[in-house]
Amino acid sequence: MPEDSEIIEMFFGRSEDALTSLQEKYGLLCRKIAYGILKNNEDTDECVNTAYMNMWSSIPPARPDSLCAYLCTVVRNCAFQLYKKNSRRSAEESFEELEWIIADESRVRELQDGVELAEMLNSFLEKSRKTDRKLFMARYYYNMSISEIADSFSMSETAVKSRLSRMRSRLRSYLAERGVVYE
Repeated sequence: MPEDSEIIEMFFGRSEDALTSLQEKYGLLCRKIAYGILKNNEDTDECVNTAYMNMWSSIPPARPDSLCAYLCTVVRNCAFQLYKKNSRRSAEESFEELEWIIADESRVRELQDGVELAEMLNSFLEKSRKTDRKLFMARYYYNMSISEIADSFSMSETAVKSRLSRMRSRLRSYLAERGVVYE
């Protein structure tokens, strides 16, 4: 299987093998992300295919440092667009959980289209315990339900809810210290 840098070079060479390699290497991850948001196999297929076409259109000129991160972002964006288009409600619950943390949209807009905010979130997660970080990512990145997380981590739903609640509180304090939100 080719390395990410080789796949990027295939994109720059306009080789259709780039899409094949991308699908072979990251197809399951793309489906997991899309399905977590859409909760529908047909929509997931449509989303992943759209994401691949968006990758074809954006590389070049883009030359991502991390092909995986770039692809995951493209897939998530496609999934959210399709979700919005279809007016499904599967992701609302987890987003509402985070909504109160970053309520001041004007302050968030000041943070260079979310780049600084993403760096702060990454820093927060790096400082968190490994299990907490995985729980957070499962809930807010892969959009897994509480019951799915509980099953995956062999925990009770109450324990998952409690740990996520404490993480959200710590995240709010962390962002308040950096002037992103006000307590």
